[in-house]
Amino acid sequence: MINSEPMSHVYRTSHLSQIISLALLWIFFLIAIIYSFFEPAQLKITLMFGALVLLLSLWNRSLKIRVDESGILYTSGLKNKTLAWADIAGVVIGFEAAGTSLSKNITIRSNNMTKPDIAFNIYYFRQKDIAMLGRIIRDTIPNLPINDDFAKFMKKYNGSL
Repeated sequence: MINSEPMSHVYRTSHLSQIISLALLWIFFLIAIIYSFFEPAQLKITLMFGALVLLLSLWNRSLKIRVDESGILYTSGLKNKTLAWADIAGVVIGFEAAGTSLSKNITIRSNNMTKPDIAFNIYYFRQKDIAMLGRIIRDTIPNLPINDDFAKFMKKYNGSL
Protein backbone atom coordinates (compact mmCIF):
# COMPACT_ATOMS: atom_id res chain seq x y z
CA MET A 1 0.00 0.00 0.00
CA ILE A 2 1.29 3.45 -0.91
CA ASN A 3 0.62 6.49 1.26
CA SER A 4 -0.38 9.50 -0.84
CA GLU A 5 0.73 12.37 1.36
CA PRO A 6 1.59 15.57 -0.57
CA MET A 7 5.34 16.14 -0.69
CA SER A 8 8.06 17.73 -2.74
CA HIS A 9 11.76 17.57 -1.93
CA VAL A 10 14.84 18.31 -4.02
CA TYR A 11 18.27 17.07 -2.96
CA ARG A 12 21.35 18.55 -4.65
CA THR A 13 25.03 17.86 -4.30
CA SER A 14 26.56 20.09 -1.72
CA HIS A 15 29.46 18.29 -0.11
CA LEU A 16 32.06 20.75 1.10
CA SER A 17 34.79 18.50 -0.34
CA GLN A 18 33.25 18.75 -3.83
CA ILE A 19 33.02 22.53 -3.58
CA ILE A 20 36.62 22.79 -2.39
CA SER A 21 37.85 20.43 -5.13
CA LEU A 22 36.12 22.46 -7.84
CA ALA A 23 37.40 25.72 -6.36
CA LEU A 24 40.96 24.34 -6.42
CA LEU A 25 40.54 23.20 -10.02
CA TRP A 26 39.38 26.72 -10.98
CA ILE A 27 42.39 28.22 -9.16
CA PHE A 28 44.74 25.85 -11.01
CA PHE A 29 43.06 26.85 -14.27
CA LEU A 30 43.61 30.55 -13.55
CA ILE A 31 47.25 29.87 -12.70
CA ALA A 32 47.60 27.92 -15.96
CA ILE A 33 46.10 30.86 -17.90
CA ILE A 34 48.64 33.22 -16.35
CA TYR A 35 51.45 30.73 -17.10
CA SER A 36 50.27 30.36 -20.71
CA PHE A 37 50.87 34.09 -21.29
CA PHE A 38 54.57 33.36 -20.75
CA GLU A 39 54.45 30.07 -22.68
CA PRO A 40 52.04 30.50 -25.62
CA ALA A 41 52.49 26.84 -26.63
CA GLN A 42 50.72 25.83 -23.43
CA LEU A 43 47.56 27.78 -24.26
CA LYS A 44 45.89 24.88 -26.10
CA ILE A 45 46.42 22.50 -23.17
CA THR A 46 45.27 25.18 -20.72
CA LEU A 47 42.04 25.74 -22.65
CA MET A 48 41.34 21.98 -22.78
CA PHE A 49 41.92 21.83 -19.01
CA GLY A 50 39.53 24.77 -18.58
CA ALA A 51 36.87 23.01 -20.66
CA LEU A 52 37.24 19.91 -18.48
CA VAL A 53 36.91 21.97 -15.29
CA LEU A 54 33.82 23.68 -16.71
CA LEU A 55 32.22 20.34 -17.62
CA LEU A 56 32.94 18.93 -14.15
CA SER A 57 31.43 22.02 -12.55
CA LEU A 58 28.28 21.82 -14.68
CA TRP A 59 27.91 18.07 -14.10
CA ASN A 60 28.33 18.51 -10.34
CA ARG A 61 25.66 21.21 -10.33
CA SER A 62 23.24 19.12 -12.41
CA LEU A 63 23.12 16.19 -9.96
CA LYS A 64 19.83 16.17 -8.10
CA ILE A 65 17.09 13.95 -6.78
CA ARG A 66 13.53 15.20 -6.83
CA VAL A 67 10.86 13.45 -4.78
CA ASP A 68 7.20 14.31 -5.22
CA GLU A 69 3.76 12.73 -5.31
CA SER A 70 4.46 10.97 -8.62
CA GLY A 71 7.73 9.32 -7.56
CA ILE A 72 11.48 9.87 -7.72
CA LEU A 73 13.46 11.66 -10.46
CA TYR A 74 17.26 11.37 -10.53
CA THR A 75 19.05 13.85 -12.80
CA SER A 76 22.69 13.35 -13.72
CA GLY A 77 24.15 15.42 -16.52
CA LEU A 78 22.16 14.65 -19.65
CA LYS A 79 20.15 11.71 -18.36
CA ASN A 80 17.08 11.52 -16.17
CA LYS A 81 15.77 8.40 -14.47
CA THR A 82 12.25 8.35 -13.11
CA LEU A 83 10.50 5.78 -10.96
CA ALA A 84 6.86 6.06 -9.98
CA TRP A 85 6.06 4.99 -6.41
CA ALA A 86 4.29 1.88 -7.73
CA ASP A 87 7.45 0.87 -9.64
CA ILE A 88 9.78 0.84 -6.60
CA ALA A 89 10.67 -2.68 -5.45
CA GLY A 90 13.33 -1.96 -2.82
CA VAL A 91 16.32 0.08 -1.70
CA VAL A 92 19.83 -1.35 -1.46
CA ILE A 93 23.17 0.07 -0.40
CA GLY A 94 26.25 -1.76 -1.60
CA PHE A 95 29.41 -1.78 -3.63
CA GLU A 96 29.31 -1.84 -7.42
CA ALA A 97 32.22 -2.62 -9.72
CA ALA A 98 32.99 0.14 -12.21
CA GLY A 99 35.95 -0.91 -14.33
CA THR A 100 38.85 -1.47 -11.98
CA SER A 101 37.32 0.36 -9.01
CA LEU A 102 34.46 -0.10 -6.59
CA SER A 103 31.95 2.57 -5.72
CA LYS A 104 29.50 2.54 -2.84
CA ASN A 105 26.07 3.04 -4.37
CA ILE A 106 22.48 3.48 -3.31
CA THR A 107 20.19 1.60 -5.68
CA ILE A 108 16.45 2.13 -5.80
CA ARG A 109 15.25 -1.06 -7.45
CA SER A 110 12.52 -1.08 -10.06
CA ASN A 111 9.88 -3.81 -10.34
CA ASN A 112 9.06 -2.64 -13.88
CA MET A 113 11.25 -4.16 -16.60
CA THR A 114 10.86 -1.05 -18.78
CA LYS A 115 12.10 1.29 -16.02
CA PRO A 116 15.80 1.08 -15.06
CA ASP A 117 16.95 1.09 -11.44
CA ILE A 118 18.11 4.42 -10.04
CA ALA A 119 21.68 4.06 -8.76
CA PHE A 120 24.01 6.81 -7.56
CA ASN A 121 27.23 7.05 -5.61
CA ILE A 122 26.63 7.52 -1.92
CA TYR A 123 29.14 10.38 -1.79
CA TYR A 124 27.34 12.59 -4.34
CA PHE A 125 24.85 13.78 -1.73
CA ARG A 126 24.92 14.58 1.98
CA GLN A 127 24.49 11.47 4.07
CA LYS A 128 21.60 13.01 6.03
CA ASP A 129 19.82 13.81 2.75
CA ILE A 130 20.14 10.19 1.62
CA ALA A 131 18.81 9.00 4.98
CA MET A 132 15.89 11.42 4.63
CA LEU A 133 15.23 10.11 1.11
CA GLY A 134 15.17 6.59 2.53
CA ARG A 135 12.75 7.71 5.23
CA ILE A 136 10.43 9.30 2.66
CA ILE A 137 10.52 6.13 0.57
CA ARG A 138 9.85 3.99 3.65
CA ASP A 139 6.99 6.27 4.80
CA THR A 140 5.43 6.25 1.34
CA ILE A 141 5.78 2.48 0.82
CA PRO A 142 5.69 1.01 4.36
CA ASN A 143 6.38 -2.68 3.50
CA LEU A 144 9.21 -1.95 1.08
CA PRO A 145 12.24 -4.24 1.48
CA ILE A 146 15.37 -2.37 2.53
CA ASN A 147 18.63 -4.27 2.98
CA ASP A 148 20.32 -4.37 6.40
CA ASP A 149 23.19 -2.09 5.33
CA PHE A 150 20.77 0.64 4.26
CA ALA A 151 18.76 0.23 7.49
CA LYS A 152 21.98 0.72 9.49
CA PHE A 153 22.87 3.71 7.34
CA MET A 154 19.45 5.29 7.98
CA LYS A 155 19.78 4.78 11.75
CA LYS A 156 23.30 6.25 11.73
CA TYR A 157 22.20 9.40 9.92
CA ASN A 158 18.90 9.81 11.77
CA GLY A 159 16.62 8.60 8.99
CA SER A 160 15.28 6.11 11.59
CA LEU A 161 13.23 3.02 10.79
